[in-house]
Amino acid sequence: MFQVAWRRVSKDYPLTVGLTTFDPKEDMSVSFKQITEYQTHWDLVIKRVEMKHKGMYECQISATVVHTHHVYLNVLPIKVTGTEFVNIFSKINLTCNATGAVVAPHDIDWFFEGRVISTEYKKWRNRIQILKYTPEVPGKSLISNLIIDISSSEDSGRYVCRSSDVHAVAFNKPKLIPF
Repeated sequence: MFQVAWRRVSKDYPLTVGLTTFDPKEDMSVSFKQITEYQTHWDLVIKRVEMKHKGMYECQISATVVHTHHVYLNVLPIKVTGTEFVNIFSKINLTCNATGAVVAPHDIDWFFEGRVISTEYKKWRNRIQILKYTPEVPGKSLISNLIIDISSSEDSGRYVCRSSDVHAVAFNKPKLIPF
């Protein structure tokens, strides 16, 4: 039988051993999948990734011999801006600036309360625009604007943008206020 452990190379203690997590202040867990009788996946999951999580991680598989695999986690910034308070029936304009490690991400998706924002849904039909562009000086960034016309109280909630590189940032605003 073998045992799988994840640890941060800069730390002296494991983050996980098997499915047990040892660092309760971190939002870390292990995702385990049995692929075949002899093949498994043991993924370290970090929720709410921040710049402090950037660094080298090590997966150790102990059996007769210890095998190690190193993974470098690079955390890239995504910035969301917009107006915190919006009057009902006015326009909501949120901006997401995603930066890639080598090149700009290919795409940015927007979510509201965990569901993708799309004109296919009646709630958003004829009320939203999603604009995507690269800055005047091309490089590693992709910028997206989510524009919602004629806001209503149902538009108050949690907005998230996610780049095609699977980095996500939440925007807990706008809070809509009546006239």
